[in-house]
Amino acid sequence: EFALPTLVDQQMGKQYRVWNFGVPGRNFYQMPADVKRLANLQPDLIVVNLFVNDFHEPPGQCMLSKTTDWVLPIMRACHICRWGVLGLSSAPTHLEESTIEENVVNTIQQLERQSQELSIPILFVLMMDHHVHRDFTPRLPPIHTLVHTHASHWIDLQEVWATLLIQESQYQIAGEYHWNEQGNQILATSYAKALTTRIPTVQPK
Repeated sequence: EFALPTLVDQQMGKQYRVWNFGVPGRNFYQMPADVKRLANLQPDLIVVNLFVNDFHEPPGQCMLSKTTDWVLPIMRACHICRWGVLGLSSAPTHLEESTIEENVVNTIQQLERQSQELSIPILFVLMMDHHVHRDFTPRLPPIHTLVHTHASHWIDLQEVWATLLIQESQYQIAGEYHWNEQGNQILATSYAKALTTRIPTVQPK
């Protein structure tokens, strides 16, 4: 009940309904396969959150990424499957900065085409500090610039994310890369406000 999608849903009012289909262990490059599955539910809008740890592993690493006939509940076991597969295989190699940039742009463009073909708007939400690519290891390209340039619809939560990072000892769960209940409440307020403002302008091309 304290997860971010639930808190956003509570603040969006009765006009909107927010459903959480986030899957632990999946990365940005697997979103096109997930969007194709989600389209069967005929949503009015698909929101894709982008976190700093979603870009380093090679596209297609998940054996189900290109499988389109798996029902959604199966996907919820992605994290368990990942640990099982990775436990039996060598550690994945991380992508270089230039390769990440190429794959991010390709994935954004693929999602944009899906949005048009399915007539379902896709909204990208940047959940990261703009400066993270400078000192994150392995190094990242400026993801926010790529999204701003290549995506039709996006929300940038840089300001609230940076505010939380400044006080991460207060808002972060100890030993985890997740915000606590108070941090999620602050993030959800900014998220819902930005989403409410953006939704009326979002249409598939």
